Amino acid sequence: MSRLINFVQERQKKLTTQEIKDRQLFKIGAIVFGVVLVGYVAAFGAYLFLQYQMKNVQDQQLSLERSILAQGEVEKSAAILLEKISVISELMAQRADKQTAIAYFSDLFGPTVLIKEMNFNPDSSSLELNVETTSLFTLRELFSILDSDNVSEQYADVTREELRRQSDATYQLKLGIPLLAAEAKK
Repeated sequence: MSRLINFVQERQKKLTTQEIKDRQLFKIGAIVFGVVLVGYVAAFGAYLFLQYQMKNVQDQQLSLERSILAQGEVEKSAAILLEKISVISELMAQRADKQTAIAYFSDLFGPTVLIKEMNFNPDSSSLELNVETTSLFTLRELFSILDSDNVSEQYADVTREELRRQSDATYQLKLGIPLLAAEAKK
């Protein structure tokens, strides 16, 4: 009997085991390649998403910067308006002080004393009144009114200057009325 020696069979066994190993390696390689590919696609997708988000944030930032710059002009004009209003209110307050002083002394003097001229001295913040009386008796009444406690309470430092007698027998007197002292008392 003859023995058959089959060299191919041994070779086929080796190829089959090698083929099984190659298939397993191919599966592992395919799995690794799939995982890497999915990871790459996910990373690229995240990159695109973050770029889109960053572009939106930059657009919003630019829009807000423009809005702030546009509102800067409004704020500047509002600040200028506020400054103008404060200056006007200060001028109106100063004017009101002058009007109050003039009205007070005009009512106090009555019809016998005439306020001929009035000037405001901004350096000393005082009102200068040039008053005229028709007689010496009216002038004495004026002095007694100016020396009264009522006037001293309202305007403490009323000064009298330049008393003159005119040719028509009238008397002119210059009065200095400090307005700041009156404001401090109020």
